[in-house]
Amino acid sequence: LDNNLSANKPDGPVTAHPIQSWFASRSPDLSQRFHQSILVKLPADTSRDAVRNALQALVDRHGALRCIFDPVTGMVTEPDAVTAMPELAICDLRDTQSVDTGLRREAAAEKAHKQINTKTGGLFAACLLNETDGDWLLLVGHHLAVDLVSWHIMVDELSHMITKPNVPLVDAPSYGAICAGLAQEARSPVTTTERPYWDAIALQSDAISWPSASGKAGPLINRTSNVAVSLPSGAKGQSQLLQSMAQAARSTFGWCSSVIDLETHGRDLPRSITDTSRCVGWFTRITPV
Repeated sequence: LDNNLSANKPDGPVTAHPIQSWFASRSPDLSQRFHQSILVKLPADTSRDAVRNALQALVDRHGALRCIFDPVTGMVTEPDAVTAMPELAICDLRDTQSVDTGLRREAAAEKAHKQINTKTGGLFAACLLNETDGDWLLLVGHHLAVDLVSWHIMVDELSHMITKPNVPLVDAPSYGAICAGLAQEARSPVTTTERPYWDAIALQSDAISWPSASGKAGPLINRTSNVAVSLPSGAKGQSQLLQSMAQAARSTFGWCSSVIDLETHGRDLPRSITDTSRCVGWFTRITPV
């Protein structure tokens, strides 16, 4: 099995991705549990060794799963040495006579979550569940290392490595190299020229206050409800949604202008930065508009 270590990995620490810095500013010691998980049905007769090998290869391929974050300096390090996966936990739940199956399943999941350690680079864990309907693999990752697109990549690669162990995958891009590229882009003439505009947006956001029940500016306890709407796809639908939100804020709060945080997957990066389509990592971008 060819592990294919992350290609073009930078030497030493690099500036963390902006979204990682955003998270660190809210949880300076990185102790907050901010995990994502997914449950995957394994093919019949998949051996435990095949699962272990595939999981280790996944960690070897994707530096984001073994990165070490320093919230004080705002730097991230992709270790040179291959990080060994934690011992694969196995929970046999095939005893249909047991009345505590649900509790045992929850305990196994909790154990996998507790294996996550942001300070040592242990950002990924797994647990094999032997169920009456077959074997299931619980995958847990800290959001610092994975996003929704990452899970699609990881499940696809795990399936490939389990079913086609002798067919190597192409090299995976280095998450650290992409972070380094973003830091360099932040210092480019184009980006620095735009800085005053974004600073002004931030000041406008700080100046907006919520109305109180008394009619004076102050905090407001919101009531929420679910609303289903149909919008065109792409930029047109996005623009219509933003306009509607701004109009609603104007009629409700009396704001002459609004600042809305627009959250996207963030993988549409400048051409000078490595393509992220096959890279595991957290790339979310939050843009105030």
